[in-house]
Amino acid sequence: MKTEDIVTIIALILGPLFTSPCHAEDGDCTLNAMKDYIAARYAIHQRKLVPGVHETVDLRRLEEAFCLRFAQRITPPGDTLLLSSRFSTCLKDELKGRSS
Repeated sequence: MKTEDIVTIIALILGPLFTSPCHAEDGDCTLNAMKDYIAARYAIHQRKLVPGVHETVDLRRLEEAFCLRFAQRITPPGDTLLLSSRFSTCLKDELKGRSS
């Protein structure tokens, strides 16, 4: 099975967990954000078995970029308080996922 297929399967499984509406032109924007994130995360993990400082920093920046993109997709335009809250929650969730 190709990496792309694995990423698509994971994104399709996780996608329905995010039930908030998508406010972008692309109807699959949440799915695409997740697919991009999973693929990039997989690429970072392929660099080294035990992540070094650069991989750890890259992973954190990736998480920040994903969470911002994801929060923007599920938040109505102009609602900066809700955007901030969703961004923060996403980062916390990613940290929990990394530490478990």
